[in-house]
Amino acid sequence: RKSGLRAAAKAQIEREEYMLERLNEFAQRAAKKEIPDLKDKEHIRVLMLLGVAHTKLYHELTRKKEDVRRSFSTSPFVYSYFAEALRREWFGLGREISDEFVARTFLETVINREVFPKLSLITDQSSLVIHFIRRIVERLDMNDARSVFVQLKKEEDITIEALSAIAAGFLKKKGIIMPKSEKELMRVLNIKSPKDMQDK
Repeated sequence: RKSGLRAAAKAQIEREEYMLERLNEFAQRAAKKEIPDLKDKEHIRVLMLLGVAHTKLYHELTRKKEDVRRSFSTSPFVYSYFAEALRREWFGLGREISDEFVARTFLETVINREVFPKLSLITDQSSLVIHFIRRIVERLDMNDARSVFVQLKKEEDITIEALSAIAAGFLKKKGIIMPKSEKELMRVLNIKSPKDMQDK
């Protein structure tokens, strides 16, 4: 539901506000030489490893004229439907989240339970896995979402195992076969070499 996506976006915003508060607090303490290990340093750089959905944090720091740089594991980066939905909410584009988009976000969440763990065994590039899942979901429609939803309603207790089983059955029915190696995964995504995965 759109309300669920809005709630998730709100939770993420609160997390980022907390990060900014702690970062500002750190900067103030460092400026006052209150941190012993840093008191003799003239310039301090902070490295933050965040998921790609946290681009709003980057924009907030840029707006404050901070010297901020960011990089992605692949370029161009392909966002998941869920991350894209959150970004649309953050940047005031919630009206652009259609019912079909919500349905695909739902399908992505279910399929993710089956695909992500298995493909993580053949690659440590999570961006490739996200791209592959997106490639699957963008070919699905509202009828597929209804079909999976009906199966979920039949479950008395929706566990991770139940989601994985439903996702596996759905993918098999659709004739979707997962790559057996990173090389095969890259071929499916039309990524010809590791150079294609570097930042540009």
